[in-house]
Amino acid sequence: MIFDVGAKPGGTPYAPEGSFERRYSGWPVPGVQALRYYFEPDGSLNEAKPSTTADAGSSFNHNPALARTGNMVGDNPGNFDTKWTWTTPPTGDAIAFQTAPLSKDMVLLGHSSADLYVRSTSEDADLQVNVTEVRSDGQELYVQSGMQRASQRALATDATELRPTKTQLEKDAAPLPSGEWTLTRIEILPFGHVFRAGSRIRLVINTPGGNHARWKFILNDLERGAVHSVAHSSMYPSSVVFSYLPNETPAADVPGCSLRAQPCRDFQAIQNTPFTP
Repeated sequence: MIFDVGAKPGGTPYAPEGSFERRYSGWPVPGVQALRYYFEPDGSLNEAKPSTTADAGSSFNHNPALARTGNMVGDNPGNFDTKWTWTTPPTGDAIAFQTAPLSKDMVLLGHSSADLYVRSTSEDADLQVNVTEVRSDGQELYVQSGMQRASQRALATDATELRPTKTQLEKDAAPLPSGEWTLTRIEILPFGHVFRAGSRIRLVINTPGGNHARWKFILNDLERGAVHSVAHSSMYPSSVVFSYLPNETPAADVPGCSLRAQPCRDFQAIQNTPFTP
């Protein structure tokens, strides 16, 4: 595993070499632990479950424009000095949750799962979960994403806590029940990343699009004005679980905010819209 790709000390910026490398004997990596954070009404991520018993949640608008025109403007991610335009979604079109500043460096390596209790004004929802690092210098670095159509949420027999694989079978597809919170587990594609002390781990949830250089998405044709909501209560505790290597020691060098294929932007807060039944 090559960490901090594009930031080798003394190397060529953005080249396919990192600040340090590790070799492991298997996958999932031996010694990996499940690290879970729960969503809170104030937009924080905490290791303890939310205590509120109210029917609490946060909502965002279904915005197909993100899929059609919201992709980053730029070159192939493998090019040097890629010119990207990676923007924060407009107010109301996304919700976000983040940890407090980390007290130590943390190495995450492997699959992750966003376990969301979802309800919608529509019978389906196309969802994207974005993992980013909010750095202590006020910059936000892209890490990884996961996408899921809620109607295709049926889990396969080999699904695990850290990797919620799906059957992908037509017979297993099912609409979201009207007026109910429904568990929808989104597979966040595997990644290896060091979140440095002082940084925060952030999750941004919105309609797919806006953070890939070339991918485009074909979304469900939902009714105009569709709104999706994610719960954060003691009864419906939405959360995210990461593959964490507690005994891994990263290189001491803190890379710049432009790693290979990982765009960077000025951090902007997202004010979550409270769910209203």
